[in-house]
Amino acid sequence: MKFQMPLIAVCLSIGMLSTGLHAAPQLPDASPPQLDQYLGGLSEAERIAQTAAWLQALAARPDWQRQYADWVQGLTASALKQTTTDPDHPRRTLTVIDIARLARTTQSLWKIDAQALELHRRWQQGSLDWRTLADDTAPNTRRAAVKWLCELDVETLYQVAEQWRAQQLWQLFTDNQLLALLALRTADSSLFNIVWRRPADAHSASVLQQLSAQLPADKAIPLLIDASASDILQSQAVTLLVVEHSQHPDARGFLLKGLGNERIQWHVAANLSRADQTFRMAAYQQLMSATSTEKSALRGFALQQLTREREVY
Repeated sequence: MKFQMPLIAVCLSIGMLSTGLHAAPQLPDASPPQLDQYLGGLSEAERIAQTAAWLQALAARPDWQRQYADWVQGLTASALKQTTTDPDHPRRTLTVIDIARLARTTQSLWKIDAQALELHRRWQQGSLDWRTLADDTAPNTRRAAVKWLCELDVETLYQVAEQWRAQQLWQLFTDNQLLALLALRTADSSLFNIVWRRPADAHSASVLQQLSAQLPADKAIPLLIDASASDILQSQAVTLLVVEHSQHPDARGFLLKGLGNERIQWHVAANLSRADQTFRMAAYQQLMSATSTEKSALRGFALQQLTREREVY
């Protein structure tokens, strides 16, 4: 299994490093004493930038942990920080780089990588206990599981998804995180439908938001239509259909029918200003041809949306 190594999210770029620095020691050839000797000859600003760069590199290479573990541990007590003035509150400072925090993050990412590798080893041996994983509430345990699933090769990923379907493993978990991730990575409509039927949470809403970016329209639209049956996900699903797919015949047909469906008609109407122009015209014609007085409030609201200039989503 090939793992893509994580990166620390820091406000740091090559351009932030001083062009006057002498050639920095290269990892993993340099020993920790060599790193410290080099850092000792730098200004504080240069020392912070170079240390942060090394920590970022180390976080991306857990195979270097053995060589640099003690050096990183020592940095967890560092007082080195780069700060800047808060533009909204000039008397307040903002921390841009905190070396101690970056060192702790590096250690955490090493642990997550090791846990992910252990999960893969157990999977290969047939000893992965999903119930134990579900009961483990440690944040890093779940992050390791997500990392493992995100970086699995396609063949193994589908084997995992098949096991989840066959054994209904989602029932072990109180949230939808791993189920939603498996559904998105495999584009499996049966797993998506389970996500929509389970109590909605931030993970089901997140995967719903990613559908259009991750899947072609002909696959995303039926899934969004199915998700609109969920009371909690309904508004989000209809909004995405209007904003991102109203030019597509399948979405257009569903949404035009939706204007006559009491469950979703107000959600459709509320997003007309962000719809495709062709759909806006079709919606206008349908609303104007409606004769029921019960639709007068909806028609008035929808026409207000249609008269607004199309918004950019």
